Amino acid sequence: MVWKSADGRLPDTLPEVARDVAAPELPAFIGVRRTDRLTVTLPYGLRSVIHLLLPRRPGAHGRFALYHNGHGETPETMQRTAQALLDAGYGVLLCAMPLYHWNPKQLRDPTDPETWVTPESHNDLGPWESESFSTLRFFLEPLAVAVNHVRRVYDPPSLQMIGLSGGGWTVTVYPALDPRVTRSYPTAGSLPFFLRSAPPKPSPTTGDWEQRLDRHPAFYGIADFPDLYALASVGRHRRQLQILNRFDACCFNGVGHRSYEPVVRHRIQVIGNGHWELLEDATHGEHTISPHALDVILWDLDVNCADEP
Repeated sequence: MVWKSADGRLPDTLPEVARDVAAPELPAFIGVRRTDRLTVTLPYGLRSVIHLLLPRRPGAHGRFALYHNGHGETPETMQRTAQALLDAGYGVLLCAMPLYHWNPKQLRDPTDPETWVTPESHNDLGPWESESFSTLRFFLEPLAVAVNHVRRVYDPPSLQMIGLSGGGWTVTVYPALDPRVTRSYPTAGSLPFFLRSAPPKPSPTTGDWEQRLDRHPAFYGIADFPDLYALASVGRHRRQLQILNRFDACCFNGVGHRSYEPVVRHRIQVIGNGHWELLEDATHGEHTISPHALDVILWDLDVNCADEP
């Protein structure tokens, strides 16, 4: 449904790579040996840019991690988490939503390929959705292409993903499609549809374009979010820790997740291969990956990467 492909395979293409670039659009990181810019050209001429930060002191583990920001956050939002990964010796790929942050804002008009248009946000992508093209490609294909590059050049023993808000949605969906991602930590990024308007939220959390059932009925008709949580967790050495902020000032807050947590956890136990759990973070009231949540992520990576081949 994402790639409208009968064989269901992920794209096998590679990005355009610019090595050792200056990247003033990024926060100030320390301990970076080199920054590479990976550019992925998508249908309708839309381009997506992913920055690959190589640590000055790479860990003996040889691991890489993708960090994905959301919609309303500034690039500085990613600094605490990405810096912690660099400090731990990870190669870090910094990803942004389509049309946000450093990503180009223009793409070709769906009815006139000679005309370039600038949508205000990806909530305006409706005209590009069709029976033969899913706009979900704009969100997910850059990750597949970047993973192709990292696997081909560095062949890491594992790939981790961490994401906040819209990036939390991405880190929910993409590992469900690509088993090459072994550990995923989506934060404040989703709830099943039956909980979207439930109290005690200050207002219903309907989600953005890519998150809505009414915008993608065929895709979410195949798998609701509990199914995606399970798909992202199943497989040898695979696990997902969903993080939700109980007092989140933005979205996906409250305690409604307690209704599905034991169900998803039990589903993975019955399958018997993989691991899923949920962290309810009540240490703050912000829409962020808190210091507490980051400590849990780093601990989980240290403990559960020990059994890698």
